[in-house]
This record gives sequence, structure tokens and C-alpha cells, in this order.
Amino acid sequence: MKKTIHSLTKLIEEAQEHRGQSELWMAQHEVESTGVTLGDEDTGGAGAELELKALLKTPEQALNYSETFQDPLLYEDAMSQLEQIKKLVPYHVTSPQKLERLTSTW
Repeated sequence: MKKTIHSLTKLIEEAQEHRGQSELWMAQHEVESTGVTLGDEDTGGAGAELELKALLKTPEQALNYSETFQDPLLYEDAMSQLEQIKKLVPYHVTSPQKLERLTSTW
């Protein structure tokens, strides 16, 4: 069963519950900002967002997490939380395209 979640805390809980029985796949990349940004002369109005996707495969389900970050500090916080999961289960870093294919097959 596939399930989309919106919290890395839930992903951590599932990894702890299925320690030794699950795997994590993750992908990250930079995307162009979709919104209009009002920058100053230093930023020139240009903006980039960081997209983070994770898929935790447990014996019962595949948990899909995806979030786009505009704030680098929030992104770093999310990466810190993913580090906790990486200590619990085997993990794979892959491309966003491959992760999308994996997500669609489960």
C-alpha cells in the first residue's frame, strides 16, 4: 500500500518501528522558484527552491514524503531529520526521476 505523508517525524517513527525491515530512498535537487520573488539588488529577484523527496519502504507499505523548501534553514533541519532515519535503516541516494519510478511501482 502506498501512502503520502507530510511529516518527517512520521517517517522517523515508521523507520524506528520497522528497523531492520525497511529501506529508505531519497533524492534532492534544486528547482526554479515557481512564485514571483521580490529581491533587492543583491539577489536580483532570482530565487531557487530545494526539493527533497523520500520513500520509506516497510513490509506493509511505501511511505512517500516530498517537500519544497525556500528557506535553507528549514531544508537543513529536514536533512538533519533524515540523518536520524539513515542511522536506523539502509538508505539509497538516487535521482528524482528514479525515485519517481520507484514510487509509482509500489
